[in-house]
Amino acid sequence: METKNYKIVDSNSDLDVIMEDYNELASSFSFKYLKVGVLGTALLCSSPSIYANESKSYNIKQEIQDNSLGIVSDCDNLINEFIESVNNFQKIRFTKKEVIQDILSFKSLVNNWDGYKALPLEIESASNTIYLINLLDDKIVGSLDDLYPNPHGTISFEWTNKLNEKVYLEVGNESFSYFAKFNSSEPLFFDNLEISDENIEMLAKYIRAV
Repeated sequence: METKNYKIVDSNSDLDVIMEDYNELASSFSFKYLKVGVLGTALLCSSPSIYANESKSYNIKQEIQDNSLGIVSDCDNLINEFIESVNNFQKIRFTKKEVIQDILSFKSLVNNWDGYKALPLEIESASNTIYLINLLDDKIVGSLDDLYPNPHGTISFEWTNKLNEKVYLEVGNESFSYFAKFNSSEPLFFDNLEISDENIEMLAKYIRAV
């Protein structure tokens, strides 16, 4: 029987090499991922916003949206103020010149102008009224709703707002009277006041409140 010679490799030597290669590979693998893990933890602790880009983006969008809504609201307020200003201009129904012309026309009326023995506007009443109108500012005169002569030789004026609050004024030969009606209080009556700058200014305050 033929005998074959086999070369037996030192198992300890090969095993040592294999284990050494494995350990080197395993060590390298573990260290690699250990470094990544440590680096990731460090970044997360120092800059958590890195992992919150989506949330940060949402917050920025929300802030832009809020700012946009604020701008739209501001623009809306400005437009409303502009419309209100235009409406105020449109509310100007009379100029002082037109009111004075009407006063003079009432003076030119004939006796019995209404068919019921009415008197034309008397000279003193006309003079007092023109003086009073000249002391009122243009806005007050412009917001006048109506003026008309009375049968007993005086003249009346009316101011009314959208809430049906009113000021009625009557001017005569020696004095003027008015009453103010506001929804928040009982009507206020002022009778036979002297034609003075002080009394006219008080009247103007009530008209401005309408």
